[in-house]
Parts: sequence; C-alpha cells; structure tokens
Amino acid sequence: MSVDEIASEPSSGAWGRRWAVVAVVVVAGLVWFALSSPPSNPQRGLSGSPIPSTSAPAPEPQRPGVADAELVFGELCSPVVADDRLTLTFTLINPTPVDLVLLSIEPDLPSGGLTLEASAIFLDLGPCGRRGGQIGSLEGGRVPAGGVLLATFVFGLPESCPWPIPVGAAVISRVFDVSQSGSRYVIPLYADLEGIDFDTCS
Repeated sequence: MSVDEIASEPSSGAWGRRWAVVAVVVVAGLVWFALSSPPSNPQRGLSGSPIPSTSAPAPEPQRPGVADAELVFGELCSPVVADDRLTLTFTLINPTPVDLVLLSIEPDLPSGGLTLEASAIFLDLGPCGRRGGQIGSLEGGRVPAGGVLLATFVFGLPESCPWPIPVGAAVISRVFDVSQSGSRYVIPLYADLEGIDFDTCS
C-alpha cells in the first residue's frame, strides 16, 4: 500500500469524531420532536395545567339545623288530682338520628287559670315511666337519638272549675353541637280539662 493510499484513508480518530457529531444530531432531533408533540394526557391543556372538572362535587352531608331539632309528643299519662293540685305527666321523644339538647320546658296556658307549683323531667323512662329501674337524669339537657323524656307539671287549682282550661307545653330545643340557640314550639296536651274529676266541677 502506497503512502498516498494510506494518507487518503481516514484515521480512526476522524471516524470517532464523525460518529459523535451524528449522535449529537440524533439526540437533538429527538428532543425537538418530544417538545413539539401535543400532550398525551387528555386531562391537561396545551399549557400543561389541569382542565377543570365539569362534574359537580358530591354534596357534603348536612346535619339537622334548628328547624329539625324538635322533640315530638309521645303520650299522656293518667292525670292525678289530690290536695287541690293537678299533676299532669307526658312523654316527649327525640325522633331524629342525632342528639338534641332540651333548653327549656314550661307550661303553655293561653287562658291562665292554673298556677305552676313544681315541674320535673327525667330521661329514658319509657312510656309513662312504666319501665322498671332507676330514674335517669337529664345531664346538660342532652337527649340521645330515640330518647324518651318523662315530664311532669304540678299545678295549683283555681277555686272555680278548671274544665275549660287548655294546657300545652312550650319547649325550646336544639341540635347538639350545632348551635347554641333553639326555636320555641308548643306541644298541645289538653284542648281542655273536661273529663278529669275535680271537686269544683259537676
């Protein structure tokens, strides 16, 4: 092989440099292709930011408000007349799935005529207190879901016959751990007292 033929053939170093240039060009082409391609994620826009969802979020469960905090009437127990006093006893029930708080309970006497001398309320006695066992206390006025209250009003009687007198219970209650105030509502107990045996009535 002549000196000219050897000189005309590229050296191994020249081939290495040519392959390096080719590799750089190929890599640059791949990078350009990747940057110029549309995004593959259909949930993202051209800027790469997420597309807002068009579906409405699931509503959060709502707890009962003040309007749903009412105790309901259960039953009237037998009235008792003794020593010029009338004792009326009745039950109230918490019909909601959450605890309620009894803020106050007092007689509602639109016609007057009776004088409240004493009142009491107990928790979870069952219908008219016929369940055996110890009387439960109403701690903090809290009435559990499905709980039964036994309420008693003791009235002093007027000198005249009290048959025409209507009697109700004015109650204020609220949902436990929701609000600090409640709404007042009246539970009618007796449209009148006719049928109860009073000495002053004939």
